[in-house]
Amino acid sequence: MTKREIASLFSPKVLFLGVLVLYAFTRGLGVVYFEPQNDEVIFAQYSTLMSTNWDEAQYMTLDGSIDINKGGLSGVRLVEYKQPLQFWVNSLTFDVWENPLMGVRMGSVLLGLCGLFCWYRLLATIFDPTLALITSLLIVFSNFHLVFDAVGYTEAYVYGLGMLSLYCLYQCLSASQWQKAFLWGFLASLFLFAALFSKGSALLWMVYALLFPLLFPLRPFRTIGVWLYGKAVLIVLLAKGIHYVWIDRRFAHNFDQSVQAGLTFRWQELLEFPIAIWWENGRYFLFEVLWTELPGTTIFLALIPLIASYLQRSDRIRFQKYLVLLGIYGFSCLLPIFVAKKVEIHYFGLGFYFLYALIAGGIYFGWYALKASMLRWIMPIIVFLICVPGLMAVPTLVRWGQTDLMLIRSRPGWANGAGMHELIEYLSKLPSGIVLADPQWGLPVTAMQVYESYYPQLEIKFFPMSTQLVEIAFRYAYDRGEKLYFVFDARRPGERGWLDGLLSERLFCGTRHVIQKQYQDQIFDNSSLVVCHANMPELYRGYEYLKRQKKK
Repeated sequence: MTKREIASLFSPKVLFLGVLVLYAFTRGLGVVYFEPQNDEVIFAQYSTLMSTNWDEAQYMTLDGSIDINKGGLSGVRLVEYKQPLQFWVNSLTFDVWENPLMGVRMGSVLLGLCGLFCWYRLLATIFDPTLALITSLLIVFSNFHLVFDAVGYTEAYVYGLGMLSLYCLYQCLSASQWQKAFLWGFLASLFLFAALFSKGSALLWMVYALLFPLLFPLRPFRTIGVWLYGKAVLIVLLAKGIHYVWIDRRFAHNFDQSVQAGLTFRWQELLEFPIAIWWENGRYFLFEVLWTELPGTTIFLALIPLIASYLQRSDRIRFQKYLVLLGIYGFSCLLPIFVAKKVEIHYFGLGFYFLYALIAGGIYFGWYALKASMLRWIMPIIVFLICVPGLMAVPTLVRWGQTDLMLIRSRPGWANGAGMHELIEYLSKLPSGIVLADPQWGLPVTAMQVYESYYPQLEIKFFPMSTQLVEIAFRYAYDRGEKLYFVFDARRPGERGWLDGLLSERLFCGTRHVIQKQYQDQIFDNSSLVVCHANMPELYRGYEYLKRQKKK
């Protein structure tokens, strides 16, 4: 082989194919090994209800038309005000896969792959293929994207569909023939509408679309520049108009009673200037989000003066484009800080594509800026020793089946997914009987519903855990000669600790199987899954005692 042929094997385009294979491998491992997470089992439950009762349930997340506990006694008709596209897609996959979450997660993987491919193509065209390759590697090895590309969260739909929209928008703005511009513009509106139809946070992609023409080397107010902005505005208005007619106009009256209303500020609330909440959101962003992305962000921030000086002298157009990326990322961070009542890391995830491009630019342009210095050869070593291990998630995934991020970032007292695989396997091996569980929303009960085909010998019943549970348990088990089990999530005192104390009594638990949530040697104190085998003789005596008390 000639030197040119050998060099072609290591071109950015060929290496990017390797990145795609690596992406598919790591996300495939996530699909298999990740424990069922709280939100994705809720989403799977929605999709199950839609697949079995489409006419009534297709808009259940917007109008609260269906009891989320499938005939349980809770009577909960919760209006989350979540856009339904993901649940519609997932409802078509349950008969394909044995594992009910497999189809849910495969949709996330495929859309994440589309997002990665489109972002590579955009950066390779706007900046440089090498910069695009570095960005793709950072995304593949990102803890955040590893999790959100491999589980059934809505974020993967928003990222993938939004990036497809941005790619089609670029093709529309670049097209020289009006037919091609019309086709690409229509596709851009279609994908943007699909993103809006997946989650409300996709409104950010409307802002990205309006800022995107700034990446073209044209002054905004020249005639052709105004035409570019006009096309972007038309695409955004078309997507939002279709979404408004189909969804917002029909279901907007439900928003005030929805879960989402408690998560975001309305205009009237913003005018009251909730400075304390803004300060707390900003602190979270600086010390939690940037801390999570610390290695790459540190390198990027340290190289900003060097990058700015180099680009301003050598390539002013690239310098302007780099500033536009920085502005887009800054806006994507400020919006959640000021709009959300309480922020979490995934609120800032829409901007991570741009963050990794900025980091890659810091590495790439920093290399060229240092070409006359010996520091140029030290820089790759610094990047490898500091940046890459901080982003590397594959060893964690392979060994533990769950990244540090997903466990450590779980909300205190919130039922995260650790231990759910073990619980499902344990239930599948129990003798036939009746399982009583509290109809709390989320894990572990929702997962027990979603995976109910794994333990057909058990009859799952959902009742409020209370002091009257003795009587309920007797009625559903003792009279029928069935074994009785209790499953619950024992959280820290002050949350559901009272339930753990109640069921620790000999009256309820003859034997007690505890599944602790832990990583390596650390046991997490936010919850443990407990399976109690009821002591039926003691239960009978307790029931008789209650009857005598009632007669008095």
